[in-house]
Amino acid sequence: MIKKYSTFKKKIDLIFFRIFKPINPIDFDGKKIFRPNLLKKILYTLKDTTIKKIFNGWLVLRLLILFKEILISLISFFYLPFIIGLYFSKYRFLHINSWQIGAYIQSLDTIVKSNLINQKKYKIFFLYPRFLKNNKFFDTFYSDHIVIKENFFLYLLLFPLINSRLIGLTNWNYETINPKSIFNKIHREFNLKYKNYILANDENINVKKIFDEICANYNFDKNRKIISIHQKDNKYYNGSVSRSSDINKLNKTIEYLISKEFYVIRFISAISENLKFNSANYKEIKIDTDSEKLFQYVIFKKSCLVICHQGGIHSYNQIIDVPFLQLNSIPININPLIKDKDRTILKKFYSEELNRFLTLKEIIDHNLHLHIDFRTLKSKKINIIENDEDEIFEATKNILENSNNNLLEKFISKIPNQISFKNSDAQISTSFLEKNNYLLS
Repeated sequence: MIKKYSTFKKKIDLIFFRIFKPINPIDFDGKKIFRPNLLKKILYTLKDTTIKKIFNGWLVLRLLILFKEILISLISFFYLPFIIGLYFSKYRFLHINSWQIGAYIQSLDTIVKSNLINQKKYKIFFLYPRFLKNNKFFDTFYSDHIVIKENFFLYLLLFPLINSRLIGLTNWNYETINPKSIFNKIHREFNLKYKNYILANDENINVKKIFDEICANYNFDKNRKIISIHQKDNKYYNGSVSRSSDINKLNKTIEYLISKEFYVIRFISAISENLKFNSANYKEIKIDTDSEKLFQYVIFKKSCLVICHQGGIHSYNQIIDVPFLQLNSIPININPLIKDKDRTILKKFYSEELNRFLTLKEIIDHNLHLHIDFRTLKSKKINIIENDEDEIFEATKNILENSNNNLLEKFISKIPNQISFKNSDAQISTSFLEKNNYLLS
């Protein structure tokens, strides 16, 4: 009975969420991204509709979304004089994806930093009610720089302002697959101006008390160094080669870290594959509830290294002054890691026709630095190859030893100026470039 009630409640919560969440601030038609555009959405809905999608419910959901957005457009018409008046003021409203952890941190942190760089050009309001937020504490890190209100009725009243192209602030200019993204440029300029990569202020969280509680719960020695791992495996993404990876390729690295007396903490989901090591220095911690998310933040903050994938969790590097090593990075239009002590290694593209891996120039020529179009990959017989265990192992040793990278300058020189990654302070791992020097051809 309790289980049935829980399932029913989740369905009701999902319906409520879909009705009242803002229009997606960034849209994607399967080939490229664009800012919210009702006409484009109607056209690509018509183009993508198939017999299968009619019967599996996809079309019904799509039509409901279109109905909602048409209704918002009609209501916004009556707000137009107010919107135009606010356009000529300094008041702006955050219109971001706060229901996915990576987009939430990336958008909030980057928009606020950009506003500071521009001499606090705008007074920014964040009006989302709590049920729209993936996390209950991230926005408080920026309370000195934005006005935060969570009143549901105020949100409904000002809903058209949030969704307005004129006064809503989106992450468009900093988006991962926007060809003109200035994401890395903003973070580099912020560090140059303020001599710090981190703006987030967690003074409202008692980090020491929470960490003491964690150490007591898991029998940790608080003086021993921690290395955190958050890597989505094939089960999480149902085998998608662009987002998933084989978690077992971390075994060699984890065994090495355990032998060096690090605590290795791997964060998992309910469906993650479990790894087994005969050591009390290895722990797996499930992340689901709000309290568990807070535990994860504190453990990350107390770690000497975080090893992650190119997914939502990598955005924590924007708010925690700890080195991050990102594995299986793809695509590379931006480098989502921002600090000069962060490192990344890339997934590779193997051409069956050429019988070799693609160079960096060829990857960019195929627009594979922007997004992964599986139809293009299939037609051109290009396969995505994830990092092997030796690449992960050597990259981990490199970042712990803080090795110099003599090939980075050559790698960066191969990237056109308009690609955001060129302005990244974070680096490609030395060992990865040495092994895969074909990228520089």
